[in-house]
Amino acid sequence: FIIKIIIKLNMKFKEIICDNGGIELLLNILVDRIGPVHQNLLYSIYDILKQLCIRNETYKLTIHQLIIKYMNNNSENEEAIKTMLKILQATLTFIDDIRMKDGNKQHAKSSELDGHIVSNQNMDHILKLLQLGNHQVIYELRSLCSVVLKSRGGQIILLQSLIKLLNTSEDKNRKEYLQFAQKVVQKNIGILTSDAKTVLNQSGVDLL
Repeated sequence: FIIKIIIKLNMKFKEIICDNGGIELLLNILVDRIGPVHQNLLYSIYDILKQLCIRNETYKLTIHQLIIKYMNNNSENEEAIKTMLKILQATLTFIDDIRMKDGNKQHAKSSELDGHIVSNQNMDHILKLLQLGNHQVIYELRSLCSVVLKSRGGQIILLQSLIKLLNTSEDKNRKEYLQFAQKVVQKNIGILTSDAKTVLNQSGVDLL
């Protein structure tokens, strides 16, 4: 509680945490499976990491990269996965946000895309979490996809990864993955760009 208050009030304290292994320490606590899962602890870590990302562009990219790394290495820890997905949902921002007034005119990539956070490789890894079959994880994945689709560049990358997942999945999983992809696309159809719709039309997969 004290750490959260200090982080909100003192930017320098954010730097101290980020420069001295604090992010890894928090993520290690999050994925530690020794003992029972305490929801208050999960929320506290979520809130601290979220606050560390806010107005902290210097370190936000590093935090996001570490979160994706920890998700890849701890995919069996569903409670931790849900928490990390929520952090990404709450803190990913894009210069090419489609909702911005000039979003349709600007072609500049966001810092997230430049830093390879929303990359084909990362999206492929994140979408593999569907294999867990956990309904809450799937819900958080859909929510994260809706955030990524707010980025012009992110739309293309996410849709390519969804199509790749469908084209390479085993038959026993394909129906579930198709339903996931259709829900994501249909929920966000109103913000899809013409380029994104072209990707879908050329995919040979019925997602529209």
